[in-house]
Amino acid sequence: GVFDGIDLDWEWPGGGGQPGNTVHPDDAANFTPLVAEFRRQLDALSEETGQEYTLSVSLPGGAEQSAAYDAELFELVDFATVQGYDFAGPWSERTAHHSNLHAPGSDPDANSVDRAVQRYLDLGAHPSRLVVGVPAFGRGWQGVGPEGAGRGQVPEAPAEDAYDGPTMAFADLEEREGRRFLDEEAGAYWIYDGDTWWTYDNTDVITLKGEYVRDRGLGGLMMWNLDMDPDGTLVRAMDESLD
Repeated sequence: GVFDGIDLDWEWPGGGGQPGNTVHPDDAANFTPLVAEFRRQLDALSEETGQEYTLSVSLPGGAEQSAAYDAELFELVDFATVQGYDFAGPWSERTAHHSNLHAPGSDPDANSVDRAVQRYLDLGAHPSRLVVGVPAFGRGWQGVGPEGAGRGQVPEAPAEDAYDGPTMAFADLEEREGRRFLDEEAGAYWIYDGDTWWTYDNTDVITLKGEYVRDRGLGGLMMWNLDMDPDGTLVRAMDESLD
């Protein structure tokens, strides 16, 4: 009685996942049939037990990986989570937001939550089946010059490992010293201390994302992950933003 469904977090059928992942040229084509088999078995179980079971999938925010999915997928799942983070990281040549709602004016071609969501809407997803994923962690760089308050600069290196590589939990980022900036139009937030630059979602950004979800008729918000928000600050902000 503990489980009420299955979430498929395959990162990613179109490639671009962790180095060393086993990949096959047919992965993208096989993903929808795989989801269909999960749907068939969950529906059969539902007939047997009289309970409903949820089937969900996690979807990439990047344009290259999202090309692996098709319209049929959205008829099979109860909802799909769009990974609205990891747009930038230690692989990036310049400092950039990793979870911005819209492309900032300083980088109009940047990926964003809105662009990721729109790709799946264009593919045929019903808005109510798309859930926006938000991060409870930030990404950082060191050796960052002062122009633009550190945004869009060429860093010397990624930040030192703080959580899982050059990332840091929301709760720890809230305790850091430095100047803080909110770009309301982009829905992005960062800290700059004169050398190190961190981008993450604070409660102001969560509020903007909740408004976006309501305005677009989307399915809601989710967060990765709870241990980075031990006091539930972001969770409460998510709840309030969706009221």
